[in-house]
Formats: sequence, structure tokens, C-alpha cells
Amino acid sequence: MIKFFRKIRQQLLVENKTGKYFKYAIGEIVLVVIGILIALQINTWNEEREDKIKEKVILEDLLENIERNIVILDTGVEQLENLNRSSSIILRVLQQNLPYADSLDSSFFNALIRGELRLNLTQDGYEMYKNAGFDAIRSSENFNT
Repeated sequence: MIKFFRKIRQQLLVENKTGKYFKYAIGEIVLVVIGILIALQINTWNEEREDKIKEKVILEDLLENIERNIVILDTGVEQLENLNRSSSIILRVLQQNLPYADSLDSSFFNALIRGELRLNLTQDGYEMYKNAGFDAIRSSENFNT
């Protein structure tokens, strides 16, 4: 193909047809520009597709983290409710100056164990989002899907 264009160009110059040569040159430039624009458009489409894939992965990770954290928090609330019940029983016994009973052992045990409650919430999805850049997730107004 290149030899074909080179042959046309040389023939026009040899025949001293500069007007036709300039038209040919402009046509060749237009073809190159169109080729570059097509390549840029394809590149833009590929980048948008990759961005959507990355965005979906980040959103799925965030959702998974939120669901996992909800389970952790629900467990923590349950443990705190047990701690509250056990503490209330112990307080009632102490305030009313009631005699010690074996049934208080479980309340003391719950109060000691639950008193050191640690909530290990996961932040992996947020860290991935932060590392990808906060503009990795577009607002729902910008979605074309």
C-alpha cells in the first residue's frame, strides 16, 4: 500500500502537476488524521471499559466489607446486651445486699469476658478504594449502563 502511494506521489511530481500533488498530499494527511482519531477513540473506549471493571470490583469489595462489618457489629451488640444484663444482675445483688449465689458465677464471667469487647471491623474495601483514587467511583448520574 505504501509503495502504491509513493508511486502516485513520484508520478505527480515528475509530471509537474503540483496542484494535483497538493490535493493528494492533503488527502493523505486527512487519512492519517482520521486514522489517529479512530485510534484515540478506540483507546478511550478501552480505558472506559477498564475503569468500569475497576469500579465494579471496588464497589463489590465495599459491599462485602459493609456486610462483614454488619455481622461483626451485630455480634458486638449481642455481646454488649449480655454484658448489660450481667452487670444489671450484679448491681441489683450488690445494691440490695443479697447473699452470694452460684448463679452469679455466670454473670461475673459474662461481665469479665464481655468487658474486653474488641470490634475488629474490616477496611480492606475502603483501602482499595482509597488507593485507586476517590474518583474511581462515578456518581450514578454518570452511569450509562
